[in-house]
Amino acid sequence: MSFITVTVDWSVGIWNAHTPAVFLIGYALPFVINTFEFSLRTIKEYREDLRSRAEAIEYPKSHFYYPHLTVGHILARILGIVTPFISFIVMIANMDRVFEWIGNIFRFFGRLFDIPLVPKR
Repeated sequence: MSFITVTVDWSVGIWNAHTPAVFLIGYALPFVINTFEFSLRTIKEYREDLRSRAEAIEYPKSHFYYPHLTVGHILARILGIVTPFISFIVMIANMDRVFEWIGNIFRFFGRLFDIPLVPKR
């Protein structure tokens, strides 16, 4: 056996042993996170466009409607979700929003259970 054959066999063995982890980190996790984030963002922007258009119809002289959510935005988001390498980069770029949401959840529970351990008087 040559050195190259042993090295290739070893490399293929390592790759096959770690394929589930590579799939999970490289595709499945970004797919789930990006799908969740982009769905919420699209719903939010759709509602804002509806509200903005309703205001422009109701007050035509003082309000102007310019659509923010377009078919191109939605197609770009779908591409960012399904394309393996791009989805990982998009996930990393959007992690600040995910951490902000997690922080908002903790803040919500902190305000929900805002009972002092030591009474004021």
